[in-house]
Amino acid sequence: MTNAISTEGHLSATTESDRKNLQRLFRLTFLFFLATALVGRLLPWGRRASVNGEQESLVDEAKRTAYTILPFIFIR
Repeated sequence: MTNAISTEGHLSATTESDRKNLQRLFRLTFLFFLATALVGRLLPWGRRASVNGEQESLVDEAKRTAYTILPFIFIR
């Protein structure tokens, strides 16, 4: 039982490698969702994404979607 308590703080600490992995994964997912948003808008039945009733740019839509998905990647 004491081993589980002593490692608890270690697991919750964010390391530099975690930050680099987050940046790397954000770039990859951002590019994927940017391409997805572009294709979605070019399709005849595609619609523009809106947040709070305002039109959202392709870049903003890709960022929002990437930041929505990324936390699920890091769930252990």
